[in-house]
Amino acid sequence: MGKKGVYSDPLCKTCGDTDPSHFFRRMKSMCGKCHSKDIGRRLINSREKAIEYKGGKCESCGYDRYRGALEFHHKDPAEKDPLGLRAYKLERLYAEVDKCILLCANCHREEHGRLRLEEKEDRLHGAETVLKTVPFSNR
Repeated sequence: MGKKGVYSDPLCKTCGDTDPSHFFRRMKSMCGKCHSKDIGRRLINSREKAIEYKGGKCESCGYDRYRGALEFHHKDPAEKDPLGLRAYKLERLYAEVDKCILLCANCHREEHGRLRLEEKEDRLHGAETVLKTVPFSNR
């Protein structure tokens, strides 16, 4: 790299690529293709750590055969971190995972179905309450 502010020719430390068009902005030590692979590896590693942190199985039914079928359900969607489970620091990742329950895909769908049904019932109940409070002559 040399002096501060002086950039050398690009050289990917992973694959040895030197074509400047394959590099992002000022990043000269890793080409775009290797950078994408590295990010993918880190995301998979973070997800594995998060699953282990939550016990490695569905908190509802105990499913643990295939980790790809395990999903994180936010208890309160309003508290979601925009970065989510893509956090690079473990502390931030674990803080986000603490806001979730680990569910298998089936239980996760059932949970969202239950929430939608509750929301629909709340709306219907709210409409009934409004109708009951409005005097009959004004209907």
